[in-house]
Amino acid sequence: MKDARPAFDAEAGLIAWRPGMTASYRLTRDRRVFGFGRLDSVAGAANADSPLVSRNTGYSAGVGVGVQWTGMRSERSAAD
Repeated sequence: MKDARPAFDAEAGLIAWRPGMTASYRLTRDRRVFGFGRLDSVAGAANADSPLVSRNTGYSAGVGVGVQWTGMRSERSAAD
C-alpha cells in the first residue's frame, strides 16, 4: 500500500492529561451564566510518538447561559 501508516508498538501508560476549570454565576433564580476552559496534552505520554498524534497540545473554552424552568416551586426556600 502506497500511503500506509507505519506500524506503532503501543505501550501501557498515560494517554493524555486534561486540566480544566469551570465557573458559573447565578444571574437570577432561573438563569445562570457559565464558562469552562481545558488544556489537552499528550506531551510525555505513552502514545506521544504515535503516527496518529499530529499535535502535542490543544485547548478548548466556552461560555453559555443556562435557563431552567421549575413546574412547581414553593415561595419559601429551604434556608428560610
